Amino acid sequence: MLETAGVSVVASGATVFGVFKLFGGKILDYHFGKRMERIKADNQIEISKLESQLDGKLDRATKFHVLEYQIYPEIWDKLVIARAATEYYIAGMFQHSYSPDMPRQEQEKELDRLKISYEDKQKIMSSHDGARAFHEVLTKMTYEDSTEKYSDFQNAFAKNSIFFPEVFCTDLLAASKKIREALLETKPHRRPDWNKRYDFLVTFKRECNPIVESIPAYIRQHLSPRP
Repeated sequence: MLETAGVSVVASGATVFGVFKLFGGKILDYHFGKRMERIKADNQIEISKLESQLDGKLDRATKFHVLEYQIYPEIWDKLVIARAATEYYIAGMFQHSYSPDMPRQEQEKELDRLKISYEDKQKIMSSHDGARAFHEVLTKMTYEDSTEKYSDFQNAFAKNSIFFPEVFCTDLLAASKKIREALLETKPHRRPDWNKRYDFLVTFKRECNPIVESIPAYIRQHLSPRP
């Protein structure tokens, strides 16, 4: 019986081994293939994520580089305009052809050309000292124009400062401070001291212009073609 049982066990083992040999490889191949498919699918998901991240970074880098070619010239342009308007205002040498001795019609024509408001025009033309009244009005208008241009520069700087390197922001802030100080020190008042205004102009040009004039070299270097 033991022998018979042994033979049966051996026979059964042989049968199982035969079946495993016949189907085991296919089963292993099937499960291995399924596992490889899952691995490939997971890898493809990760690759897609990486590609999406890289595309996003490249897109942001491209947009930022394009943005740089807009914001650097813009801030430079507004700074130069603000500086020039401030110099013009402080100098007080306003270009015009107005004279209170002109015929009334010609006075009105010149005041309109200078875009002087109706109220200020009446103030000038009704004043016993038309020349002084005219100069006060024109001084106030020029001051307001220069402060408006300075505000344009400040707004552009505030909007884009996050994109500028620290060294560039330092120069812009230094120039901005000089313009602001000059405008505050020469703010229009009833009896302006023209001698002091001239001194302010000399000081302003000596202190502000070197800062402003150093900026284009930095912009050219920063925006030059990169390797």
